[in-house]
Amino acid sequence: MVARGYEDTSIRRLENYNTRNLPEVLALGAALDYRETIGAQRIHNRTFALKHYFRTKAGAHSKLVLKTPEPDSLSAGIQVVEVIGKEVVDVKNRLFDEHGIDCRPMKKFGLNAVRLSFAIFITKKQIDVLVDALVSIANS
Repeated sequence: MVARGYEDTSIRRLENYNTRNLPEVLALGAALDYRETIGAQRIHNRTFALKHYFRTKAGAHSKLVLKTPEPDSLSAGIQVVEVIGKEVVDVKNRLFDEHGIDCRPMKKFGLNAVRLSFAIFITKKQIDVLVDALVSIANS
C-alpha cells in the first residue's frame, strides 16, 4: 500500500485508507441489487453455457488448444487457450489491436496462452467473433 504511515506495524496501520474510490462505494448497493434481480442460479447457468459454447467452437480448430480443465467442477467462466505456433504476447496484442478484444497473456508455468473471461453480459455472437479472431491469428 502506498500511503503515509504504511511502515506502521501496529493495528492502526489499517486506519489509513488513503484515497477512497467513492463512486465504487456508492454503487455497491446498486450492484448487489442488480445481482439479486438476475439471481445467482441464472448467473451460474449463463456462465457455464458460455463456457461450453466457447469450448465447442474453439475445440473445433486444431491450432487452438484449450488449457483450462474441461469438467465444470474444475472451470467456469475463465478459459485459457493457446494459439499453436504464436507467441502469447503477440496474440494478446493482435486481439486488442485488430479486433478490440482484451485479454490477459499467461506466460508463467510453461503457459503460452491467453486468459479469457466470460461474464453474463457476453453474447454467443461475441464468442463467435473471438474464435474467428483467434483462428485468423493462428492462420496468419
